[in-house]
Amino acid sequence: MELANKKVGSFSSLISFSIFTYYTFWVIILPFVFSDHIIQQFFLPQEYVVLILVFATVVLLCFLSIFIGSVMLKSKKKKARYKYFRLFFSFNLVYMIQILFFVSFYHPPNIVYFHF
Repeated sequence: MELANKKVGSFSSLISFSIFTYYTFWVIILPFVFSDHIIQQFFLPQEYVVLILVFATVVLLCFLSIFIGSVMLKSKKKKARYKYFRLFFSFNLVYMIQILFFVSFYHPPNIVYFHF
C-alpha cells in the first residue's frame, strides 16, 4: 500500500509541476517572444490565460465548498454537544463589539472640547 501511495504522490507532484511550469512559461515568458516564432504553436492565445485561471479558481472554490459542507453535515451530532459553549462565546463577542463601538464613538455632551 505504501508503494502505491508513493507512486500516486510522485505522479501527482509531476503533473502539478508540469502544469505550473507550462502556465508560468505561458504567462511570463511567452509575451516577449515574437508571434511568428515556432514555440507559439504549442500555446493557446493569451486571452485564455485569464479564462483558465478564473475557471480553475471557480472549480477549486466549488470543491472546497462541497468538502466543507460535507464535513459540517457529518459533524452535526458533535455540534449539539458544544451548543452552549458557542452560544456563550457568540453573546460575549457581540457584547464586546458593542462595548468597543460605544467607547470609541461616545462623547459626553457636557464636556467642551477645545481644538487648537
